Amino acid sequence: MAEPFRCLSLDPKISLLVKVCGMGAVAFDTHKVVKDLKRAGFNDQQAEAVVSAVGEAVGENVATKADLEPVATKADLQAILEPYATKADLQAALEPYVTKADLRATLEPYATKADLRATLEPYATKADLRATLEPYATKADLQETKAELYRAIWIQTGAIIAAVAALLRLFR
Repeated sequence: MAEPFRCLSLDPKISLLVKVCGMGAVAFDTHKVVKDLKRAGFNDQQAEAVVSAVGEAVGENVATKADLEPVATKADLQAILEPYATKADLQAALEPYVTKADLRATLEPYATKADLRATLEPYATKADLRATLEPYATKADLQETKAELYRAIWIQTGAIIAAVAALLRLFR
């Protein structure tokens, strides 16, 4: 399939009509270009030198289909990227989840640690209660005192029984 002509411009007065051919070769109407250059003020030798230089330069810089074969096309990139998620996919996947803003709005009516501290400030702490109760007896203190009282009662009961027995012996 023939490709269209391309126009190269070296100077506003001069333009080269170039046709890109299938195998990477470039064809342009050199005779027409030489005539255009002569009309623009070039002599024969200058015009032929310019046409030759441009022909070589354009011929070297034209890419062939073989040159472009390893280059990825838009379809290649789309096929490569197909399995990956897009921004829209991620947004849709994250839609059911709660955002930071949602959490802040939900927690707004609830008390913060600072609010709780301020509310509890007038009340006694564990340390305050311990300091207040320090002079009073603990359960352990009471149990120890109870044990001492029972011992004392048993000792006194034994002494009373011994005294009664001694009195009974005396009056008998």
